[in-house]
Amino acid sequence: DLWVWKMDSAGVLEWQKAYGSGWAMAVEPTLDGGAIVAGTGFEGARLLKLDGSGEVEWQRVLGRRGDRAFSVVRAADGGYVLAGGVRSFGNGGYDFWVVKVDGMGEVQWQRAYGGSGEEVAFSVAQALDGGYIVAGQRGRHAWALKIDRQGEVEWQRGYGGSRVTSAHSITQTYDGGYVLAGKIGAPPEGGRAWVMKVNG
Repeated sequence: DLWVWKMDSAGVLEWQKAYGSGWAMAVEPTLDGGAIVAGTGFEGARLLKLDGSGEVEWQRVLGRRGDRAFSVVRAADGGYVLAGGVRSFGNGGYDFWVVKVDGMGEVQWQRAYGGSGEEVAFSVAQALDGGYIVAGQRGRHAWALKIDRQGEVEWQRGYGGSRVTSAHSITQTYDGGYVLAGKIGAPPEGGRAWVMKVNG
């Protein structure tokens, strides 16, 4: 089951709850003392808004069976943005997938980004200009995508050389650039943690 638990500042469990079939991949505190949770269930990506006691205020299933959500972030306008991988758009593999919902979970827009290969978004963050920065893996390389408030692409970059590289987290820095963290290398040579700073 999708599982969420809350601890106090000393690490003592306050509550824990299961929310049906699936697994939770990301949680973000909300301004009202609750939380927004993104994950994957049997029918598609799952998005749950919880109150401060872990009770469900609303929940949504997004996409179709096999579609996945790996990251969620509060948007500046009070809504939420999730990122993951979508198969609903028809090329057989996964595409980068970004969905914007309002404060009640109603979809405002969604976009798939990619081509004939395999692309999965593992992290999304609010950018200082009101847009969003998304990171993940495209084929054998890490991929970062900067989009505006409506999901239109402003720029995109691939990172990595001969070894498999993936980005599993991204955040904006105070100087307007971004830091990506992930993994470089894969079996049989193994893998190493990988951190990279890029400019705006």
